[in-house]
Formats: sequence, structure tokens, C-alpha cells
Amino acid sequence: MFITNQLFNNNISLHPSDLNKNIDNIILLKLKKIYEGYCKDNCFILNKSINIINRTIGKIETYENKNVIKYDITYSCDIISPTKGEQIEVIVSNINKMGVIAYIKIDEKYSISDNTFDNSPLIIIIPNDMITNYDINDINIGQKLKVEIMGFRIKFRNEKIQVVCKII
Repeated sequence: MFITNQLFNNNISLHPSDLNKNIDNIILLKLKKIYEGYCKDNCFILNKSINIINRTIGKIETYENKNVIKYDITYSCDIISPTKGEQIEVIVSNINKMGVIAYIKIDEKYSISDNTFDNSPLIIIIPNDMITNYDINDINIGQKLKVEIMGFRIKFRNEKIQVVCKII
């Protein structure tokens, strides 16, 4: 799984009471809270990876008689974006009657805690009918498998990308 750096543009609105001397830090914290660890567009934004590249001077706008300061932000972040046909190494987390559930390990600098199923950005599903060159009884929890991505589903603001794979 390749981790790539991507540029995004977004608007961030702040209430005047949120502001202090370090506006960039406030904006960065808000970006991290909104986007890090979630799916956006066709990717997953990794934790601890957002950096502000550029921001406009804020514009005061009024919504429902409340003022906000709106900033246009350009920022970079590290993302994971699966592609059909890509081959990756996964770790088996669970085996059930439907097939194998697995996860990927990511670089420790992006991880909040240990690399486990719970903090993996991908849920890897290997259905029983995609397990052709293995006996499912020979697969063990914690085992590493080489798989090929057959399809995936990304939902905005979801904490994981669902990926269907076959063992190669």
C-alpha cells in the first residue's frame, strides 16, 4: 500500500471567540479534528500528517445572525488510496464462516497506538470464494498474506475503507 502526499483546498470557518494570536495553529487543529483519521473524497487521510501550505486572510460572513471568519486553506497530507489490482500484504485478524478479515500495518509515525485492526485505515475482507489456492483451515490469526485488491468502498467521514481482496 503506497502512502502518497496530496494537496487539498477547503474552507474553514472560525467563531471570533475561537481566535487568538496563533491563527495558523487554531486552523491546523481544526483541520486535524475534521479530516485526520477519516475518509475524504477517494482516500483516507492518515493521522499526524496535515500541514498548512497556504491560507487566505479571513473574510467575515454572517449566518443566522452569527458572525464567522472564513478562511480558504491549502494543505498537504499523507493519504492511502487503494486501487483495483494493487497487491498488498495484510495481517489476518479474524476468520469466520464468510471468510477472512484482515488489516494492514501502517508506519508508526501515523499511528496513535499499536498497529492493530482497530487503528488500521483498511478493513480487508477476503470472501471464502476468493480463497482458492489456500485451505481456510491453514490460515491463522496473525498470519501475513499477500492479497490483490478486487474492489473497495470509501464513504465520506468513515474511519475505514472497506476493501475486498483475493489471496495470491
